[in-house]
Amino acid sequence: MLIIPLRIPSPVPCTAAPFDFVTKVKHPKRNKMDMYIRVKRSKTTYFIRCKPSDKILDIKQKLQELVDQPANNQRLILPGTGEVLEDSKTLADQKVENDAVVALTLRKDDNEFEEVNIVRPNDFYQARDADGTNW
Repeated sequence: MLIIPLRIPSPVPCTAAPFDFVTKVKHPKRNKMDMYIRVKRSKTTYFIRCKPSDKILDIKQKLQELVDQPANNQRLILPGTGEVLEDSKTLADQKVENDAVVALTLRKDDNEFEEVNIVRPNDFYQARDADGTNW
């Protein structure tokens, strides 16, 4: 029987990443001034990250890509008061706070804006048949 010596190279030592590396790849810190608002239309809710210093026009421009409507075809309304938010004013100017709900209405073909239509959970469940099967 012939025995052939087998050389196995020693393993390369493994070292953990330095602490600096780990801290640099963390998620960016959220600015303490950041907030978000919930913009609702019918059954859809858009969560918009913003700042109190953002103007309403800035919010509409963010929504423009989501709703495929230009800013001048959008109207933002505070549902509790019915106040229409003005493009030139900031969220802070109009007392819109973090986690506020804002209604979105769009301009119709007749150049008028649609009515506020936000489906609430109760409305959603009432749309079912009495036996709870059909939506």
